[in-house]
Amino acid sequence: MSSWTKSCTIFLVALATLAFAGCSGGGSNTPPPTNSYTISGTLSGLSTGESVSLQDNGADKLAISANGSFSFPMSLNSGTSYAITVNSHTPGIACSVTGGSGTVGSSSGTIAVVPFVRTGFSGF
Repeated sequence: MSSWTKSCTIFLVALATLAFAGCSGGGSNTPPPTNSYTISGTLSGLSTGESVSLQDNGADKLAISANGSFSFPMSLNSGTSYAITVNSHTPGIACSVTGGSGTVGSSSGTIAVVPFVRTGFSGF
């Protein structure tokens, strides 16, 4: 075999090796990152010494003892459903969650309002 034929053979083998190495499926198998956001709201109507425990999706619990903004500790991925419910509260008061369920969008923000209503007297 001549040196020219040897050189061409080596070149073609190297070229084929590079071509096959580039056919690995078009890129990474890693899925794109998912954005996650906090679920938050505003609590109103709570008096001194009263408290409420909220939960998101039946698991992520949050104890609150003052009016104002709150955020659940766990973040949820965009597109995930959420449902805020009252887990427990001080006896003698009632509360409800307004706007407490839906699907996580593309930003964090206030999504639920928790107003309190007096249903009786506590401590008697």
